[in-house]
Amino acid sequence: MQALCRNVVQRSGLSRAHLPVPRLFATQGGDQTSAAETRSAWNPNQQQQGAESCSQQDQQQLCADENSSIDSLPLTMRQVYRCLLEMNQAPGINCVVGDGLATVQLGLLVNNKKVALELEPAEEEAMFQQRRSGNSYVQSRVKEATLKAHDWKVAKVSEQRWKLLTDLGFSASGLPRGDDERDTTPVVIHAHVHYLKDLIDQTVGKDGQASHQHEHGSGCCGGSH
Repeated sequence: MQALCRNVVQRSGLSRAHLPVPRLFATQGGDQTSAAETRSAWNPNQQQQGAESCSQQDQQQLCADENSSIDSLPLTMRQVYRCLLEMNQAPGINCVVGDGLATVQLGLLVNNKKVALELEPAEEEAMFQQRRSGNSYVQSRVKEATLKAHDWKVAKVSEQRWKLLTDLGFSASGLPRGDDERDTTPVVIHAHVHYLKDLIDQTVGKDGQASHQHEHGSGCCGGSH
């Protein structure tokens, strides 16, 4: 992981995440699959209308067929997505779980465990969302039960902490902060990588053992099985 962080720090920013840079991921059989091919399989809407099944770790995975573009994610989660790409992950976007009972913003398969990365809004935004929708509590409970039933582990990305790391990184670098999610310094990327690694390690419950998996991790869309 230290080598990974050094590589991330040496990069100039996340803007290159927009480019179709081929990344390789190890499969169970030891073969190498490009990230572009893998994400295409997980996001069939890029090829045709409607969802289709794809196999991952001998399980049927149902992929999202709507709003699977990175632009549909909140700003912070777009930054998280690009940071995961820098970590050689291939996250699924808006993954469908349980025949559409729930969706997760970003999905990963880490140490054979399905991990849902969800944004935990700042306190003010969370209160606004609760007031806006009287069904928000019921919806959150249904989503929680659905993810649990389908063996998903939820990693909450704290929007407040993410922004704090961003602000501290820009302060340390002495550079002005821009509004675009790609306008990020190596110092900020370094801090975000450590934050996500610790968050994912804690979520899968194997601290210190997920580092290698982060080199060859894969995205994951929820299954309706």
